[in-house]
Amino acid sequence: MKIIDTIRTLLWRFEMRRISRTQTRARKMMGLNTARYVGVYFPFTDKKAFDQTMQFVKTLQNRNISVDCLSYVNGATKPIGIKENSKLNFFTTEQLGFNMTPNGGAAKLFLNQQFDILIDLSMTNHIQNLYIDNASLAAFKIGRLNKEGLTILDFSVDVPDNANVSVLSETILKYLDNFETRHTPKHNGNNVAR
Repeated sequence: MKIIDTIRTLLWRFEMRRISRTQTRARKMMGLNTARYVGVYFPFTDKKAFDQTMQFVKTLQNRNISVDCLSYVNGATKPIGIKENSKLNFFTTEQLGFNMTPNGGAAKLFLNQQFDILIDLSMTNHIQNLYIDNASLAAFKIGRLNKEGLTILDFSVDVPDNANVSVLSETILKYLDNFETRHTPKHNGNNVAR
């Protein structure tokens, strides 16, 4: 079993490197004053975090911003009592390929969208979160600081380890409200806000 996990991890790393080398996206730092189409990604961990995320989404929609959401469920079944629609989709462990990346469906559709901003509300560094951040074609990617040193997002927000989704989303909102639109350099370095 350990050999298979090692092979899967190596294949996942190869896929991440391949995407980084071949992906072309128009990088552009922007705030909510100019963004019209935002993608919000979050892992489904519990109902409370889900409700906090939906409150954040409602805040964006109240600003006349179109929002699509994607959530990863670490398991075989989607959450009971929460309905998917054209703006909220889930993908599960069963929808991952051998290399632990999404095989298609909602995740691939989400990744092919040309979002102005991708907001990652992940509170942990799970490999599916990193894959979504890396593979998204969004012009600007923002989320929580990855303390393991990976630089996938264009702008990372440092929040306390014990923070919840509400704290992270409020902090991201604060920064996005203050950003002016400008072009960012074509490097993969993180800008970190503390």
